[in-house]
Parts: sequence; structure tokens; C-alpha cells
Amino acid sequence: MRYLEVRRLNAVRQQLKASEPENCTIAILASQFGFYSPSHFTRDYKTMFGELPSETLQNKRISYS
Repeated sequence: MRYLEVRRLNAVRQQLKASEPENCTIAILASQFGFYSPSHFTRDYKTMFGELPSETLQNKRISYS
């Protein structure tokens, strides 16, 4: 993975963790950081973090319960 892509993926992950789960749309958030292909974004996210973006958001929901 390239350096800038790694930085963008980390930025998306931080936003997912900081966002209110009810108000967060993964596709919109990813596109704000320059990921315009949902499948490419999801594949790279899972490769880097070992979980899907939706799982990161789901873990956030669980931690609020």
C-alpha cells in the first residue's frame, strides 16, 4: 500500500471511531477522503485493519450500549 493511501485509511478509521454511529454513512465518509470505489476501499480497509469498515462502526455502537 502506498503511504498516502495508508494515511487516508487511517483518517477514515479515526472518523468512523469518532462519528455518531446513527449519523455515519461509510460511503460518504470514504468519498470525503478520496475513496471513490466502495469495493476498493472496503478491500484495502480490511487488508489494513483486519475488519470491515462496518465492523468498526458496529464496534462503536456496541461500546455505546
